[in-house]
Amino acid sequence: MVSSFQNPRGTTLPQSRRIALAELAARHGVAILEDDPYGELSFAGPPPRPIAAAGQDNVFYVSTFSKTLAPGLRIGWLWGDASIMRKATICKQAADLHTATLSQRATVALLDRFDYAAHVARICAVYRERCQTMLAALAEHLPGGCRWIAPTGGMSVWLQLPAGLDAETLFPGAIARKVAFVPGVAFFVEDHRRDFVRLNFSNQPPAQIIEGMRRFGEVIAEGLAAL
Repeated sequence: MVSSFQNPRGTTLPQSRRIALAELAARHGVAILEDDPYGELSFAGPPPRPIAAAGQDNVFYVSTFSKTLAPGLRIGWLWGDASIMRKATICKQAADLHTATLSQRATVALLDRFDYAAHVARICAVYRERCQTMLAALAEHLPGGCRWIAPTGGMSVWLQLPAGLDAETLFPGAIARKVAFVPGVAFFVEDHRRDFVRLNFSNQPPAQIIEGMRRFGEVIAEGLAAL
């Protein structure tokens, strides 16, 4: 489970529920795999403590450098009970031998030479501004009937389109205006809803975000007119 700034919704599991979940899973002998790629990207103070911090042996913690250090750096790590880690290592070696050692050594060298914590603080400040810019632009440019969740971290906004609209149907018109989004249907396991989209705010400056949301509003308005 993604406990902090979940992809795509951007929601975060409260600290009290994290503790309760860890205790409940331990009581019933159920393992928890906590996937935390976005936990460091918090806009509103320190991120919540991971479920793994509850100290239960049944919680395994996974994270990555790809959301903080560099997007193309596909290096992650797994933390948990030592006996399980040995078995997981064997499974990893059987699957792909190992993660590229050159990338791992480059990451170690980089982390040894610069202030990683200060770097994360900088990108959190940048993402906070871009997120707030997108939320303001959505409120200004999108027609009535649109709803969205305001995240307090992460990289994206989860938006529900007005009733009757299909995100995949709107997609070609958005691309024609050089605006891209992820249709939300891909995120549903069952009951595939077609009226959701995921919008990313992390990779564009504020001016581009504002213009993109203006164009996106036009696409939605055209879709509503065609109903």
